Amino acid sequence: QQLGNPQVDTMDKPNGGQTTGPSSLQKLLATHMLYAFIASAMGVLVPLYLLDRNVDIAMIGLILSLGPLTFTVFRLLFAGIADDVGTRAISIFYAMANLVALEFYLLVISPFGFVAAILSEGLRTSGFWAIARTDVLSGNSVPEPGRELARFSNMRQLADGLGRLAIGFFLVIFAFNGSLSILL
Repeated sequence: QQLGNPQVDTMDKPNGGQTTGPSSLQKLLATHMLYAFIASAMGVLVPLYLLDRNVDIAMIGLILSLGPLTFTVFRLLFAGIADDVGTRAISIFYAMANLVALEFYLLVISPFGFVAAILSEGLRTSGFWAIARTDVLSGNSVPEPGRELARFSNMRQLADGLGRLAIGFFLVIFAFNGSLSILL
């Protein structure tokens, strides 16, 4: 036993030291993973859908490049707002951007509709990232926030891979419209 790092006997606590339900951090991680799963599946589905609609490959590249650009610009802004003001305002904005992105994806009929959907998705992703980052870094129950952020990143990459794999199965079984409906 090292000084400053006492070992705790969990058997002295109720339920042997186990919690009765998931913590808010576990819920955030589950939400984070679900979001990564859906976003990665959409990242495969949208370009294939656009190709199926005979959209020019250069236009597809332009449309898809707007998502990461929007995310990069707005995540810095949202992170600053979340650090200074808190995550409540970002949560409200995230919910609205989420609804707008979903509506655009469901109603899109042209490449310009996908531009609006991708921009809304970038804003939504930025808001979600700022909320998750701030919640992990400001959590009093997180002894090592850097390690927790690394765990979130690893789990997000796992969900990303599973989402890309699953969309292949969805496309074979449900085609484009069915797969889009399942993801949204």
